[in-house]
Amino acid sequence: MKKKLKIAQVSPLWYSVPPKGYGGTELVVSRLTEELVKRGHKLTLFASANSKTKAKLISVVKKNLHSLRIPWLASGYNVLNLVEAFSQEKEFDIIHTHIDKFDLIFRHQSKVPTVATLHNPIWLINKKREDWHNYQAVLKTYNHFPKLPYIAISDAYQKKCPAKINFAKTI
Repeated sequence: MKKKLKIAQVSPLWYSVPPKGYGGTELVVSRLTEELVKRGHKLTLFASANSKTKAKLISVVKKNLHSLRIPWLASGYNVLNLVEAFSQEKEFDIIHTHIDKFDLIFRHQSKVPTVATLHNPIWLINKKREDWHNYQAVLKTYNHFPKLPYIAISDAYQKKCPAKINFAKTI
């Protein structure tokens, strides 16, 4: 019998897990979390408190950010979610994040194995967007952490990514 793992899943806080309607990342997090629970692993999901899961749920916000009308650029809540998860890292065998760009420093300093699924092709951000320059800096930041493992959501995503990212797997 394979070892049952203690796994942290760290979701963005924009939508509940699973989402009601829109929320592709949160849907992936939900399906993965529920399947791993079904297989007997001990899961802790870091997501909004209005999420529904069979895993242990830990939240830094009572409702998902979109329902609270918090703007997309208000990323501090997702950083707080990462702080909460990584402050408990000794409780886990692995931490799986789904929050792009903000997890780099936490993962780099973590004493437990980590992996991150990159859901959004940030290099396709429209140059007219207010945060375009920020994303260009983020792409350069990824290059400073070449050993951190990532999961790509498709082969096309992996091939087109301009940053030097260590893609361990494509789902």
